[in-house]
Amino acid sequence: MGYPARGITVAILIGLVANTHAGTHQFEGHIAGVRGGDAITLLDAANRQHKIRLDGIDAPELGQPFGKASKPNLADLVFNREVVADCGRTDRYRREVCRVLVEPGT
Repeated sequence: MGYPARGITVAILIGLVANTHAGTHQFEGHIAGVRGGDAITLLDAANRQHKIRLDGIDAPELGQPFGKASKPNLADLVFNREVVADCGRTDRYRREVCRVLVEPGT
């Protein structure tokens, strides 16, 4: 009798996983600008700019302690590098909120 319940549980989990990826999209390109410690500008192959806020990063603002150091630190990591941005939502400033992966060797 345990088999039907197990099948229903698996079906629910598959549905949940499918819903977490609904609405996501990717951008590929290079980082043309660093706007702060947690925001970048990606330029894609068609020369379209994408303003991106890094998902899961809350860098200090310029007026906060270490705020002036956060932007150049991010720039050292990503500026002019090839990246893939996995985006799932837009923030209140109309920036894409994305996980950004830096291409190795760029």
